[in-house]
Amino acid sequence: MDLDRLIRNSIEDLIEDFICKEDQAYIDAIWTYGLSLPSNTAFHDKAIKGSIDKCMKFVIQRNLRIKHKSNLKETGKIIKKILAFQTDTLEFLNKHDYENHRNLLFDVLNEKTSKDVLDYFETTRMASSKVQMKIVPFLKNLYPILAKVVNIDCEYEDRKLFGNYDIQRRGILGIHYYKLDQDDITFLFNHMYGERLDFETIADIVPLNQWKMINPTPTRKVEYKFSSFGDEIIRMGMGYWMCCVSCRDNTHYGLVIPQFVFDYLMQLETVEKAYDFEYRTLTLMGERETIEKIETMRIVK
Repeated sequence: MDLDRLIRNSIEDLIEDFICKEDQAYIDAIWTYGLSLPSNTAFHDKAIKGSIDKCMKFVIQRNLRIKHKSNLKETGKIIKKILAFQTDTLEFLNKHDYENHRNLLFDVLNEKTSKDVLDYFETTRMASSKVQMKIVPFLKNLYPILAKVVNIDCEYEDRKLFGNYDIQRRGILGIHYYKLDQDDITFLFNHMYGERLDFETIADIVPLNQWKMINPTPTRKVEYKFSSFGDEIIRMGMGYWMCCVSCRDNTHYGLVIPQFVFDYLMQLETVEKAYDFEYRTLTLMGERETIEKIETMRIVK
């Protein structure tokens, strides 16, 4: 049996074990883990391993706390099982096959858990809050625009008009997920629906010297933002917070929605129609700077 088959079997065994526990938190944790795996270079850099582990544990804890109200003890148990799998599975995520193995993980997650993720979403959708009821048609109408943005022949003059939509591709399997710009997506939603969803800021202390050549290493304070819009996505079961640590030991967090969730949204019957949605989106994004200046002036007064 070749290595890929062995690795795939190991991943399938882990995920089947998580599914058998009948606890959605396990499935959400392994999704967060997969989405938060950094680049090959960063993953195998021992100097930043501590940063990767810290970032990954934090974002898994955040997702499970928001979605399942899991406490640190419960989350710690799940994280320990995932990291043990990573350590004990020989050759998993090795330097030569890293991207291939990461894609194998996504393939198995899509095949084995997409139904569980969507079942959870459907359950929460039946008891949605007023804000959540607005989010579903908003994302459904936004998806065709996102699909255009990632097209190489995008018709929009500025493909960055909708923020940094970082798309993870997997050969012929296409797009696995969309990573949405928190600022843009919150701005659009708030102004289309008259909401005031805000951001939570979390401070952290990190090494000042990126290469950690100085001992002891000086530190600096950094702040990370998490949008209320993103938290609602997590609560509904449509997406995940993910983290990314670069090979320079810089950390950022993003909001991710898997492709199969958008596919499901497009099948739903929603009261709100897509009429003039694209026009309104383009107009708002084009006038964003002016709108935010006016709003800032109102706050100052």
